[in-house]
Amino acid sequence: MLTETIFDCIIYKGYGQRVSERDHQAGGFALELGAKDVNLVLDTAAQAEVPMPFGSVLRDRFLAAKARGRADLDWSAIGLNSSEDSGVDVAAAVQASRDASKEA
Repeated sequence: MLTETIFDCIIYKGYGQRVSERDHQAGGFALELGAKDVNLVLDTAAQAEVPMPFGSVLRDRFLAAKARGRADLDWSAIGLNSSEDSGVDVAAAVQASRDASKEA
């Protein structure tokens, strides 16, 4: 129902599905580029003295994903952090994403 109402757009449908299926193969938008964009937004906000309270959380999620060796995956791989924080082993999902990237 949600993807047929206010969330009827590619971001929610496409990336929502990728996150739910743990499909983070490279080829979409690189995690490294997402991290760069978040940092640009935070730098600009700081210069303009505009608070971005969720921005720092997002930056930290990108840093955590990079620290876990996921810079080669799609930016949606930051969703794996939440699974890991809950005690879920995501190693198989990470490897499946890497394998799918090689096949593409």
